[in-house]
Amino acid sequence: MLAEIFTAFLITSLAGSCLAAVIALLKPVTKRIFFASWRYYIWLAVLLVMMLPIHFSAPRKAETAPTYTPQMTTAEQTAETNVSQPIAPTAAVTEKPNLIKSEVTRVKGIIDGKLDMFAFLWLIGAVTFFLFNIIGYIRLLVKLRRGSTVVPCPELKNFTDKRVTVRVWDNTSSPFTIGIFMPTLVLPASELTTEQLLNILRHETTHLKRKDILYKWFAVLVKCVHWFNPVIYYVVRQINAECEISCDLSVVRKMSAEEEQSYVNTILSLLPARRSAANLTTGMTGSKKALKRRFEMIKNKKKTSKAAAVVSAILAAALLTTTVFASGVISDLTADDYTIEITNNGEKIELVNKPFIENGEVYLPLRETFEKIGIMEHKDSKIEWNDGKIDLCIAYYTDDAVTSEQQSLNNGQGVESFSVIYNHAIEIDKPVITVNTAPNLAGQYITTEHTMDNAPTVRNSTAYVPYSYAVYMLNGSRDIQYTVYDLVRK
Repeated sequence: MLAEIFTAFLITSLAGSCLAAVIALLKPVTKRIFFASWRYYIWLAVLLVMMLPIHFSAPRKAETAPTYTPQMTTAEQTAETNVSQPIAPTAAVTEKPNLIKSEVTRVKGIIDGKLDMFAFLWLIGAVTFFLFNIIGYIRLLVKLRRGSTVVPCPELKNFTDKRVTVRVWDNTSSPFTIGIFMPTLVLPASELTTEQLLNILRHETTHLKRKDILYKWFAVLVKCVHWFNPVIYYVVRQINAECEISCDLSVVRKMSAEEEQSYVNTILSLLPARRSAANLTTGMTGSKKALKRRFEMIKNKKKTSKAAAVVSAILAAALLTTTVFASGVISDLTADDYTIEITNNGEKIELVNKPFIENGEVYLPLRETFEKIGIMEHKDSKIEWNDGKIDLCIAYYTDDAVTSEQQSLNNGQGVESFSVIYNHAIEIDKPVITVNTAPNLAGQYITTEHTMDNAPTVRNSTAYVPYSYAVYMLNGSRDIQYTVYDLVRK
């Protein structure tokens, strides 16, 4: 399960990176034509693509793969049947639809054996990054609560109806807002003029109305999930930069030249002497380089035509739709081009660990398959794993396990309680089955060893055995079959 989740996020990370690259390449054009809010919110499309795994499933065409129901009474007959009748999927399953699919499959095969390790490292990194941000945020809240003072601010009602707590903190020289559901506006301890306070309130309440803090929380969450991708760090930086620019232009949109200059002077007077706000807050100032760009945008602000607004909306929709479609296609290409249905005595069984085809044979998850078909219900049945070696003990109380020879040895008495135990020993990557049958009524042990066409393997931390192994070890006690459904791709 973890490996599948990691694979899904790898695909979305690739798709989001491609979209981010396109947006970055278009930036010189969009900066001149489109409004600032477009350049701010277009990065939200990248975040959504990275967090929403989408898979476009192709229609299915039923292809009944060659299956058989062995009628055997001994392990030797089963082994002979398996060797002489190898299982092979239909040609439609083994053929890849195109060159891209073949290449994706080849790369997938290379990393498949290490996917569990990569997935575990990814999870550790994601949790670590998330805790780092949360702990930093909590520390800031604690410092703020201990070192700041709540003050009244009646002017705030002129800008928002939302309940906002205002605090004065001597540990900051720049105002900022923190909190999604219970926002707090933090002001520096320095004395502010009425004009400066009003400009601060205009700026910070604009952030609140646009829910910029929620946007930043989402960006940090995506960064934690995709911490391994350098593109996400670029995207978050762009979001932070465009957030302040678009907020500035929204504030000064209807201001006169004198009011604009007053707004700029307020920002200059609040240049921070030290960094105090965290990523999960909105602030009014920033680096000198960022401020220079913001002031240039304010000075050169212009109205965006309706035509440009329409074009920007169409372009944003086209970019998002194309990227989502591409992500779904890539996800489909990395998936197997078939599904396998397993039945036990004609009844379909659902497997969490999906069967797959390799080397011309269907592979089944050993433990889950045997548990689902009820073969492990006997108190003496068990599966033990020891560093790649698997010991499978199958015990029977049924009449199917009792041969005519055994009945004669028992003089026809107590047949219903007769027990026979088969101990199978197999090893990952070795095509050999060793069977040690527990003492029969004559007190005899029977040990046999058989070479098979394929070997057991491990995929996603699950031991898989070829279908022929399952049939051999079940010794005719279950009618287990499979059907392959080929996915139709055009």
